[in-house]
Amino acid sequence: MRPFVAVVTKLLSIGIVGLTAVGCATTEPKHFQQLSSTAQLRSNAGSNHPFLYRGENVNFSRYSSVIVDPVTVYEAGDGQFGTVKGEDKAIVANYLGEQLNKALATKYSIVQAPSPSTARIKATLTGMATSTPVLSTMMRLAPGGLLMNTRKAITGDEGMLMGSITYAVEITESTDNQLLCAYVRKSNPHAMDIGSTIGYLDASKTGADRAAKDLLKFLEANCNPP
Repeated sequence: MRPFVAVVTKLLSIGIVGLTAVGCATTEPKHFQQLSSTAQLRSNAGSNHPFLYRGENVNFSRYSSVIVDPVTVYEAGDGQFGTVKGEDKAIVANYLGEQLNKALATKYSIVQAPSPSTARIKATLTGMATSTPVLSTMMRLAPGGLLMNTRKAITGDEGMLMGSITYAVEITESTDNQLLCAYVRKSNPHAMDIGSTIGYLDASKTGADRAAKDLLKFLEANCNPP
């Protein structure tokens, strides 16, 4: 058995070197052209929220409740889904909606009717990548992959062969739909999160978990990136 493990480890190391040779560039969020907030979003280089809009005199502390619209899947041609299947997009979009509701309910009342003390939150899944099961896990166990992913973990970068999501959040007044703030960002698991590499959608769902927590922090910071 040991010779077999040694062979597999060596093959993985060779594969890792090959991946490094061709480059391991990840897809970064873009200024999507078919969002309701496209005209208002501005580049916010150097931030985890690379495209951002914040209205003047925003005071989010005046809102005690939120309407959370169902998460939609971005259908325009500049989406970042690659070859991801439609049913997988729907699964992750629904999961993202569940996590947003769960996170927001810890701070705000979730309601259905507009009011002056209610904000409306709309999230759009604009891109998604799935993990490569088994190989993604082994990339975190084999020596070469362990080293590379540890480096990525330190810098906060996306792990090798690991899934992620890209999404937009638009927050408006519920009574007149005036845009308060909006952003586009990417969310992925910690590069060494082995548990998020088991199933091909696990990393995307972990990205959704982190996206929900990030939104709550964003609102608590009065629409400023945490």
